[in-house]
Amino acid sequence: MENKNYSIKADKVVLDEENKESITTTTDRCYFSEFPWHVTLEILLKLPIEALIRCRMANPIYISNPITGDYLTLPNGETKPDGQFVSGFGFSPKTKQYKVVKYSDFVEIYTLGSGGWRRIEYVPPARHRSLFGTFVDGALHWLVKLPNGSVLIRSFDLENEQFRAIPLPSSRVYYASFKRSNLGIFGDCLSLSSIGMYASDWDIEIWVMKEYGVKESWTKQLVIKSPSPWEHWWNPESVQVICFLKNGEVILDWVGCPVIYNIAQESFRLLNPNGILLTHVKATAHASSFVSLKDIAMGDGSRVLMF
Repeated sequence: MENKNYSIKADKVVLDEENKESITTTTDRCYFSEFPWHVTLEILLKLPIEALIRCRMANPIYISNPITGDYLTLPNGETKPDGQFVSGFGFSPKTKQYKVVKYSDFVEIYTLGSGGWRRIEYVPPARHRSLFGTFVDGALHWLVKLPNGSVLIRSFDLENEQFRAIPLPSSRVYYASFKRSNLGIFGDCLSLSSIGMYASDWDIEIWVMKEYGVKESWTKQLVIKSPSPWEHWWNPESVQVICFLKNGEVILDWVGCPVIYNIAQESFRLLNPNGILLTHVKATAHASSFVSLKDIAMGDGSRVLMF
């Protein structure tokens, strides 16, 4: 099968330089639950037993190191596997511990190597913008909307295991729509991206907290201009900044499709490693490590597997 490299530019979507053929993009998705029952049955009958077991609605949590290729499955804990909860994973530099946090109306913490979950009773009620926390400076962060309508950044310190509020910048970002704002990482700093609607523009403002926890240190780092006339794919509710690269590019998540934005050229292109167009994926920034899960989980009875 012939591989074709796709790219997105500000004025049009085209194939690579050798094929100037135009293509049409769409945000339509087909979910497994929407398949006709006989099609679903045919698929399941062709799968091996091991795959069927892995695909059960139990919703387990896996910890994996993509560098070493090992992973482990965490026990369920008290939170219902099919329930609604937010979660996060990070490293406490002072205690040298890796921790998993999940909570709905109470918090559960799993320290790798401990063998079980610990429960913290109280959690302030809020509506979360993202289900997975952004890890910066030893803490997990979520953009939340409180019952009184105010929006703030809620952090959970992995060392003292306590919540605190992180102030937002004093700008239009504070008043921007909650569902059009996202947290991210800029270098080692916490960042906030928000799409503001002025006239026909759908530009992304990216703010960076230069000094952690200090409101006055918020700085407008970048403005990504909307790729007019492609507003039909520039959906303000689905574009999220994943991370900044050292070569001056930004990785965005557009409806489950990683997109590269070149700051100098103000152009976009789809991420297609080895000529494979990635769609329906969830990307997250992480720091590579050669630490083995076998060493971290040693002694708690966890079974570390390879993928």
